[in-house]
Amino acid sequence: MRTIWVGVRSFGAVCLLIVMAVPAMLAPCTLAQDLETTLDQILSGSHRDPKDAARDRYRHPNADAMFRAFYDALKPSGVLGVVDHRAAPGTPFEKQIESGYLTEDYVIGLAQRAGFELDARSEVNANPRDTKDHPMGVWTLPPTLALGDQDRDKYLTIGESDRMTLGFVKPGFVKRDR
Repeated sequence: MRTIWVGVRSFGAVCLLIVMAVPAMLAPCTLAQDLETTLDQILSGSHRDPKDAARDRYRHPNADAMFRAFYDALKPSGVLGVVDHRAAPGTPFEKQIESGYLTEDYVIGLAQRAGFELDARSEVNANPRDTKDHPMGVWTLPPTLALGDQDRDKYLTIGESDRMTLGFVKPGFVKRDR
């Protein structure tokens, strides 16, 4: 099974996969060609940093192109996993971009417009202590702690952000192992 991690924090070998994925973010239609393969699985945990120009990848049309590239790179019945900071339902789009938290409806809509079907949800990355109203958005919380020592203990107690964990499948005729 060929798997790629896109946009996750860099831990050892995963960092190399991020480097492979970066050109695809700039030219999404070439993701499969850049990797010289089609993939069984893509796991996307788009941890955006306010200092990183790539944080705007969730703005239209970049986000639609990114999800379409994932779709094009996957084999029929391939899986796309998305883990991202979860905004409260109904959060205005500009607030989502500013805060780093995205609504599940927005992410599901991106995937469905690309052709994916929602296959699974999990609360494995949920954090009910995260109120999602922090001065520097998600970057206020660990591991970034954008406010430095200001209220550090408070944010360490909250822990990392509340996250959605979604699984999508590319329709196809290939039987998937679960």
